[in-house]
Amino acid sequence: GMFDSLNFHRSERRMPQAGEIELKVHTSSLNFKDILKVLGSISSRVTANTYFGDAFGMECSGTVVSVGPGVKGFAVGDQVVAAAADGTFKSYLTTPVDYVVQKPSGLTLAESPVFVVFLTAYYSLVDVARLQKDEKVLIHCASGGVGLAAIQVAQWIGAEIYATAGSEEKRAYLRSLGIAHVMDSRTLDFSNNIQKITVGYGVDVVLNALSGEFLRKSFDLLAPYGRFVEIGKLDIDENRGLPMRAFNKNLSFTAIDLDRILLNRPEIAKQLFKDVAECFEKGYFHALPIAVFPANKAADAFRFMAQSKHIGKVVLTIDNQQVEMNYTPSVRDVLEKDASYLITGGKSGLGLEVAKWLVDNGAKSLILASRNPAAGAAQDVIVKLRERDVHIFEANLDIADQSEVNKMIARITAEHPPLRGVFHSAMVLKDGLLTELQEEDFNYVMAPKIQGALNLHNSTLNQPIDFFISFSSVTSLIGNAGQANYAAANAFLDHFSAFRRAQGLPATTINWGALAEVGVLARNKDLAAILENGGIKGLTTQQIMAALDLVLQEQPIQAGVMNMDWRQWARMNPSLARQPLLHTIMEAAEGSQDTDKKQKYLIELAAMEPKIRQQFMETTLQRELAKVLQLPPSKIGIRENITDMGVDSLMLVEMRSALQVEYGMEISIMDLMRGSNIKEIAIQWLASMTPELEPLEVLFHLEEEELDTLLEEIEK
Repeated sequence: GMFDSLNFHRSERRMPQAGEIELKVHTSSLNFKDILKVLGSISSRVTANTYFGDAFGMECSGTVVSVGPGVKGFAVGDQVVAAAADGTFKSYLTTPVDYVVQKPSGLTLAESPVFVVFLTAYYSLVDVARLQKDEKVLIHCASGGVGLAAIQVAQWIGAEIYATAGSEEKRAYLRSLGIAHVMDSRTLDFSNNIQKITVGYGVDVVLNALSGEFLRKSFDLLAPYGRFVEIGKLDIDENRGLPMRAFNKNLSFTAIDLDRILLNRPEIAKQLFKDVAECFEKGYFHALPIAVFPANKAADAFRFMAQSKHIGKVVLTIDNQQVEMNYTPSVRDVLEKDASYLITGGKSGLGLEVAKWLVDNGAKSLILASRNPAAGAAQDVIVKLRERDVHIFEANLDIADQSEVNKMIARITAEHPPLRGVFHSAMVLKDGLLTELQEEDFNYVMAPKIQGALNLHNSTLNQPIDFFISFSSVTSLIGNAGQANYAAANAFLDHFSAFRRAQGLPATTINWGALAEVGVLARNKDLAAILENGGIKGLTTQQIMAALDLVLQEQPIQAGVMNMDWRQWARMNPSLARQPLLHTIMEAAEGSQDTDKKQKYLIELAAMEPKIRQQFMETTLQRELAKVLQLPPSKIGIRENITDMGVDSLMLVEMRSALQVEYGMEISIMDLMRGSNIKEIAIQWLASMTPELEPLEVLFHLEEEELDTLLEEIEK
């Protein structure tokens, strides 16, 4: 929620595979979605199932440093523009060649990462709206990246342009481009103005990013056979409606999301890259204005764009930059390339995901052990891993048979690099109520976990292993009806790690919670819904691997990794929630660190006289607003209207986040907007705290004897 929380981390380079290239990044551009992601102001419904997802940075320019097998048309040294699914604010990246184009000869590397906005504008106006010469087109927010790209597309076609922008400086810039009809995007007057200019005709095409009444007024401007192209997300995410009667004029409404096109329609994206690149080379399109920030000023760049100070694009220079880096150790510090790693249960489910993750982090030799050979999709995964120059030995055995395990370890010792790590993830289920479970049901579930762990322990005593990770379950910590045998088997693993550690051997047990994307829950949505209703949420594969990375570095004896709504779980399991083991967790669920900060702040306020309290609150708000505006607090007048300072809704989002992080205080955006100045906001905020402050004030005004009496009553 705060731009100042942005920081750089170490990122490992990845050699390009078939159909990929690696480039050294020169410049990366910001997109408005990046701003919303930082501020937490974009719904997960908008980013889910998109090409870029939660990543920062959609596009960059740079130089090709490596080319994967089968790539044609690119060579080392080429200057290119590229999109990358895992973000572009990094010094090197590897991406599919379909999302790479040669840098237009008329653009510098700094000017080049503008293809995303041109792809959006081109697809919207040419492919979807089919804008024709002399047609009228309304382009909202026309001084931004997409807006200016759309102006170039419309001018190339020969359309008559009507444009809006949010400040007089931006409107003046649009007029300098030869646009005759320029209006304010912050009032609804544009609607009447266009009706007058066109004598009631309206426009043939609208390219829109505004919401609410602005969208509806723009839609009302459509002439018969008009086309409305929506690139905003707010109205779509909030499921707002449009009046249907207007469609009687043969109107069309299309929502455009390039983020989804890149993921779901790569053939369309590939053609768009080609078409836009050709328009640049022929001189139809040209560079946009850019505001350039060095990489170590990334937070300033994000804030600059959020405050709508820019015309065109905001870009970060990445190449040859000195930046402060948060060094985060990773699994790569633990793994060795000339070593082998064994995964039991490694040909399916979580075990196979661990195999993929190990390869992504540099492992070159894996032993995947399970009772049956890999089949179907699992075999396809193994084939792809082998294509990455990884040696994979598929061991088919019963992990509960000591002689078979001994043979496997002997073969690893003779034919493979030294065994340096074990992941014991083998498991089977045989659920049933405790009164119904038979001895064979316990043996069936316990054998791979318990006997398998003991067999691996015995056969690896002379191996130079660095870690021995057993996959247990949350069931051995909090129980689960119908899985007594499974809980018991996992409880053995929990104590088995302590046993190995007592002998000076490496060992860690991980009690995994529910897994959302692999295993039983991925196949049974009804079961997933039942567990979530009970407070047990699924862990994504990304969350699992992030936790595994941390566990491998720290190597505790035991770690629980779960995604729980503890309050909901406690409501559904009141007796279990009283376990001593969970006491601290239950306390944390009832009151977080934010609550502690809030209580401390309330106590500070309660100890003050009302007049001082008001001043204290004003100073707090003044200080936080100054951070957002990047000004000294002395420059923030407490009676000055905050909108006159250039404060907009995104800045208020950042300020709200800061108040919550620093003081644990909740204040709504509407409360911030209702107050015209700092003084008014402080008064309103204090008034909202009155119910919490009054009891504390009473304590501060008690005489010593009264306080002693009160404490005695509390003790009783």
